[in-house]
Amino acid sequence: MRGFLSNVVVAVVVVVALGTMSSGCVLGPTSTVRVVNISSQSIVEVNIKKSTASNWGSNRLRRNLAPGDSVDITGIEPGTYDLRAVGATSAVAERYGVLLEADGGVQWTLSNAKSASGLESTVSLEEPGFWMD
Repeated sequence: MRGFLSNVVVAVVVVVALGTMSSGCVLGPTSTVRVVNISSQSIVEVNIKKSTASNWGSNRLRRNLAPGDSVDITGIEPGTYDLRAVGATSAVAERYGVLLEADGGVQWTLSNAKSASGLESTVSLEEPGFWMD
């Protein structure tokens, strides 16, 4: 019985490890993008892609981001990324070459544009451990 239980434990550990690797989970230090919406419109889509990727990928928001709200997008592997947000009016804000460091992150603030594009954005670096308060 004892040998059987140890084999079951080993099998469970292997399945969990393989599932974690195949699901795209990042093992090790990660980074965070805090999206802050100070614009007058809801943000309906946020995309984060490695700068070397050609495709924006899926929407990282679980729900629309209302004016005055913020959301932390966590578990991002450190590296250089491009960010894109789409507003309810189809206005788009993009930032390219944003460095995300291990155990740190950036705050990406979306505001009303001074031009006809509809959205502007600024990115500010946050100290490592900023989200660990």
